[in-house]
Amino acid sequence: MRAQSMVLLILLLAAGCLDVAPPPPVVTPSRPNVNRADQYISSWTSMGMWMPDGQQIQFFRSDFAQSKDKLQGALAAKDADVRQRAAYVIQKIGKDARTCGPELLERLKVEPVRLVRIYIIDALAAVRYDVPDAITELARRFESLSDENIPRSPVDYEYADVDEKINIAAALYVLNKDANKERYLQFVTQWLKAPASNLSHEELRGYGERRWVAVISLEGMPGATSAVPLLEAMLEEKSAEPWVAIHVPRVLKALRQGDGP
Repeated sequence: MRAQSMVLLILLLAAGCLDVAPPPPVVTPSRPNVNRADQYISSWTSMGMWMPDGQQIQFFRSDFAQSKDKLQGALAAKDADVRQRAAYVIQKIGKDARTCGPELLERLKVEPVRLVRIYIIDALAAVRYDVPDAITELARRFESLSDENIPRSPVDYEYADVDEKINIAAALYVLNKDANKERYLQFVTQWLKAPASNLSHEELRGYGERRWVAVISLEGMPGATSAVPLLEAMLEEKSAEPWVAIHVPRVLKALRQGDGP
């Protein structure tokens, strides 16, 4: 009887009378995408002054659920260029990458390279990681840094304390909701004013570098519309540096279109 039942089952299957569903697929990260993320990150060690382009940023943004771990791992890479570019990509992804906030904050606490710290701070602001620990750490760093206007070293062109302080003030303006918000905004915008006539050549060079950092920082400070008249005045300066005509209009457009932090 058992043998007859088996024969019947085989005949039914052969005739297509039974619909036997296949087992459900196992969802795993796409191997080609994982490999592509590795390839992009590996390329960051040899990009010189260039940052990841729009194609790379769109890849990590569109595949963020799978590539997030790769980006977080890159934040701790031995190569400072990789760490810098990982923070840059996270910054460009923006609020959708907020889950990278804890890794960004922990990396900031131990990051030895100032330029990488600046990119990490930008990323913290861009992803809106406004938890108390992040604000406390940024405020502590802000208070610890000098605001002395000194030019960058002609040897390594390293950013000065005050440049990092401007960068932190911009981030705290975005993340902080208390009365200090206006103080941070004023610290950034003070550098937009025309330089004093009594500055030495070296002081004037340093002031120009502060203005550059302040203008670039303002692009990530939606709602900072009090900076608009100062930026417009920069465009009217007869002795304005060449970069002013290129970058200030872009920042003005961003501030005029911004929705506020």
